[in-house]
Amino acid sequence: MAAPLEGPAVRVAAVLDQLVAERERANRAAVEVGEQARGTVPSIREVQDALFARYGQGLSFRNLVPEIDAYMRLNNVAGRLPPKPGQRITPAEREGSEADVPPRIRKGVDRIFGSIATQREGLAKLLEQEVAMQTEGLQRQVASLKDEITDLERQLGDRPELMSEADRAEAETAELRERLNLEERARLEAEARVAACESEVKQARADHAAAVSEAAAASARAVALESELAEARAELRSAQGHADLQLREALASLSRATAALEDRRSGSNVTRSGA
Repeated sequence: MAAPLEGPAVRVAAVLDQLVAERERANRAAVEVGEQARGTVPSIREVQDALFARYGQGLSFRNLVPEIDAYMRLNNVAGRLPPKPGQRITPAEREGSEADVPPRIRKGVDRIFGSIATQREGLAKLLEQEVAMQTEGLQRQVASLKDEITDLERQLGDRPELMSEADRAEAETAELRERLNLEERARLEAEARVAACESEVKQARADHAAAVSEAAAASARAVALESELAEARAELRSAQGHADLQLREALASLSRATAALEDRRSGSNVTRSGA
């Protein structure tokens, strides 16, 4: 009995998917329209670039850039450009900035400001029209979908066996969705485990690199200690040789002194025996 229901069910699923996609596109278009509508005030840089494009970028005009900034900020450009944060503009400052800027620059700024704002407003209107057209098409598709669902409900009401088949198909669909959710959760958990393993591997590599660095430092210290030990041994050998030399000299001196003492003793004995 699934065959008679397969065609309408597939069509309903396709229309539902299309409905969701159209809603997403309409939402994105609405967001774009809102962003464009909020950005209808051009920046000072845009006005300067437009003035450079219109009047050229010669040195004399570039010298007027600070004056253009002052005019744009202090005069608030017809109330459409906010001043700097915390800046308070007095009427005298407004009049002074008007006098500092040449008339043709003031006119050019105002004219280009209006042109940029007009272009942005036109773009916003075009986007609004596009959203309206998409919304109208979406509403027609929703109405068509409702008619098709009503027709299917009538067919199912006329044939109870199809109703039970639809219930079974719905239960199978729910089961498939649950299975997909479980698989998705399992995939996310596996990705989390992989990320944790990768983090552990990175930490292990870092620890290994630190250990290798410490081993290299210890080896360098050992080499330095061996060098110091060799120098100490050389100094000890030199000191021992010097001590041996002094000992031999002392023994020789002692031997000479002993011999002289023996000679004096022998002479004294001879003198005594002659007497």
